Amino acid sequence: MTQLPAMLNLLIPMFGTVVLLVFSLRRVPEGEARLVNRFGRYHRTLKPGWRLCVPLLDRDGGRYPLLGHHVEVHLPQVQSDADIYFQVLEPSVSGPALSRLDDLVTLEATARLADLGRERASDDSEASLSARYRDNLNRHLGRLGLRVIRCQLHLPTL
Repeated sequence: MTQLPAMLNLLIPMFGTVVLLVFSLRRVPEGEARLVNRFGRYHRTLKPGWRLCVPLLDRDGGRYPLLGHHVEVHLPQVQSDADIYFQVLEPSVSGPALSRLDDLVTLEATARLADLGRERASDDSEASLSARYRDNLNRHLGRLGLRVIRCQLHLPTL
């Protein structure tokens, strides 16, 4: 009879530990990242796999795909358009910007497309311009953990 209370004294903390562990674990699917907010602000980025979080403090800030991003850029001043395909290589480097990547890439791509329109020579092929544009974007967007994998330019003929 006295063994039951002693056993309960052992089982209750073990049960509490298991429940706490279950609520602390978060699974992030492969090819995605999750933002974690604490007290309404960005705290960290969870990479794919099983991750530990602090229950009741850490809130889900959203799920974001790492692959398959596509942005269209229109620049009427130089009559140029571009299709940009990019992926997130380092979600932890992107940090809170992960939630607005399309807007950031569009702004950067518009600025680089305007520069490309001013630098363009008449003997440049569309393939060489696309490669130069992609390399230029990768230099500027690499600091956000992004990689432009393909650019397709739609330029007027000179």
